[in-house]
Amino acid sequence: MKKIESTEQLNEQLNQFPITALYFSGSSCGVCHALRPKVEALFTEEFPQAPLLEIATDEQPELAAQYGVFTLPVLILYIDGREGSRFARTFSLGEVREALERPYNMIFE
Repeated sequence: MKKIESTEQLNEQLNQFPITALYFSGSSCGVCHALRPKVEALFTEEFPQAPLLEIATDEQPELAAQYGVFTLPVLILYIDGREGSRFARTFSLGEVREALERPYNMIFE
């Protein structure tokens, strides 16, 4: 999971890949830390061509506000530069898989 450090870096990543996932987390968020390795494994194993980017909200509060993130964790799927799906607080990997499977297969297979 690549850590995003600036708005410019994030915009570059969103423009470079047809599918990108943004994982917003915080250093004091226990759920964020517990869910992170599971989300990473899902993308590594099932969606390897879609980059997973992490945005630490305590380090990048302006990015969190810009993307309307006011609770943690949040996973946003961007497809062709637009928000496709958003998952916040309590979500399952099955929900993420279901939302990403069809567009991923259409683009990469």
